[in-house]
Amino acid sequence: ITSIVAGKNPHIQDIIAEWKKYKENMSQSANTIFTQTTLLQSFASRYKITKLNQITETHISQYINEPGDIKAGARVQRLSAIKSLFQYCVANCYTLRDPSKLVAIDLSKLPHKAKERKKRVPITNFEYNHIIRNSDYFFKEATALAWWTGMRLSDIARLEWDSIDFESKTLIVHTKKTDARICLPLMDPLLGKGQLLKILTKLEVTDGKYCFPEQRKLDLDPSRRST
Repeated sequence: ITSIVAGKNPHIQDIIAEWKKYKENMSQSANTIFTQTTLLQSFASRYKITKLNQITETHISQYINEPGDIKAGARVQRLSAIKSLFQYCVANCYTLRDPSKLVAIDLSKLPHKAKERKKRVPITNFEYNHIIRNSDYFFKEATALAWWTGMRLSDIARLEWDSIDFESKTLIVHTKKTDARICLPLMDPLLGKGQLLKILTKLEVTDGKYCFPEQRKLDLDPSRRST
């Protein structure tokens, strides 16, 4: 009935390719798109799905509630990817129903370990000193910047020279993940009282716009970045 009314029943791989372009046009995170695409491909392959109307709530429930030590967060990622695909399909009249709305993650079947959220320490003093002593140029400088600013590696890789104001001694960054504007006073005691300024002053200039042009290119490619 869905196929007759909607008039379409495209191949699942074609839909995933369309959905991916839609996410890119919506300026979604390249890393999120890469992760969700991988999950959708895995889901389709596991249940031998070739057409959209083959997908049922049973398939989705089995996928997100698969037995094993899969963390609750990973199960949420699986369901989010499928929900996003069906949201796109309904909007384009590829289907009239969304089976992903009829399923939920069964947390009662997960062991306590899979439901616990660990408090993570981003980096220890030992790790910091080890990286500074043994790493190449980029990771040495990136680690020092991350230590004093709390910036993500992707934000450091995309750092622009225009973000650094040596006259007013400030660092202004628009973060990649949330596009939030952050202004950091380089002489603040919490930022090393000048340590951050020293790090930025000695950065090598190899590009007119970006502080780390090669790492920026790498960060723009999710598959290379994850490797």
